[in-house]
Amino acid sequence: MVLSKTLEETRYQKNPKRNSYIPVGKIVGSFGYKGELKIIPYDSWPKENCLDNIYIDFPENLKKYTIKSIRKHNKFFLMMLKNIYTDNIDQLINKELWLERKNAEPLKRGEYYSKDLLGITVYNHNNFEIGTLSDIIKMNPVHDIYVVKNKSNEYLIPALSKFIYEINIPKGKMKVNTAELYE
Repeated sequence: MVLSKTLEETRYQKNPKRNSYIPVGKIVGSFGYKGELKIIPYDSWPKENCLDNIYIDFPENLKKYTIKSIRKHNKFFLMMLKNIYTDNIDQLINKELWLERKNAEPLKRGEYYSKDLLGITVYNHNNFEIGTLSDIIKMNPVHDIYVVKNKSNEYLIPALSKFIYEINIPKGKMKVNTAELYE
């Protein structure tokens, strides 16, 4: 099960300064006239709204902000940050929100953040390299789809234990049962 999804995560994969952070959401607009940010949460969004600080992704670094208030609104969260007002919200739209990994929800056995999976090398059941995990598609609540690419092919592999039988984040390796894919 993958707990986080973002299209631009691969650019952070190789940046060691960002390895102690995880993406938790994206600012998609403003809400109302009080300076609230409208946020689409990723699956890694903390289940408890006990956040004090959040980091906003700027090209040169992650900038820390103090959270003034946060509330759920339909499928979004509405957040107010200290020292951010309605007139300077436009510069934050489409920026990702990050959380220090140590403050993130603890993962259960067999759960991974997509940030940690993207870029790992994928091998088949015979230990033959088939490509690199390049994207994760959220299909439905049941499972995700891993997109594995090499120079000439793209494979879509369901993120189910029937197909994935080993993930080793420290070694950057995933083993899949490709024999199951063709049955």
